[in-house]
Amino acid sequence: MFWRLVLIFILVPLLELLCLYYVLTQFFALILTALTGILGAVLLYRQGRRCWAMLNRQLDFGEAPTATALNGGLVLLAGALLISPGFLTDLAGLLLLVPLFRMLVVS
Repeated sequence: MFWRLVLIFILVPLLELLCLYYVLTQFFALILTALTGILGAVLLYRQGRRCWAMLNRQLDFGEAPTATALNGGLVLLAGALLISPGFLTDLAGLLLLVPLFRMLVVS
């Protein structure tokens, strides 16, 4: 398990650097990076509020909010991926903010 994490923490930044190297030769890369950050922040805010409201509603009715808590955790992971710089992590974060994709990840 430890070596898998080490491998992830080495390969992901290397892939991000390679991706940035090839994309930064063009001007639109800066605009694309800014747009993914802004879009990610807006989607994270909306999805986070929706998950929080659903969690509170289920707790008010005495239901176990297991699926909602898992969705909230995935939204939190998406926010962490959007904060980290890079195109691949932004793409993964944006995909995790789509409710249909989250349902595919959970099942």
